[in-house]
Amino acid sequence: MSEKSEEKFGGLTLEDWAAAYRPEIHEFFVSRFAFVKEGNLVRIALGRNGAPKDAQGLRGPAVYTHAITMTQEIALELSRQLRDVIAG
Repeated sequence: MSEKSEEKFGGLTLEDWAAAYRPEIHEFFVSRFAFVKEGNLVRIALGRNGAPKDAQGLRGPAVYTHAITMTQEIALELSRQLRDVIAG
């Protein structure tokens, strides 16, 4: 590879990888998600399982703290890329 921009790390160019991992991005662990389709838009709510209520593992309702909204076309591309990354 003759150009640095063509080098890949985790499937991304080094420039895109650096942009995706910049310190200003707030990251959190997601254990729950929900989808809502409204017209041409898809909303994905992200959050965590509810707080434990008893020793048997019963939990309260999920708590959603973040959401993203995108067009159906972007959502389909996201699903394609997720499938490709996970399937290897």
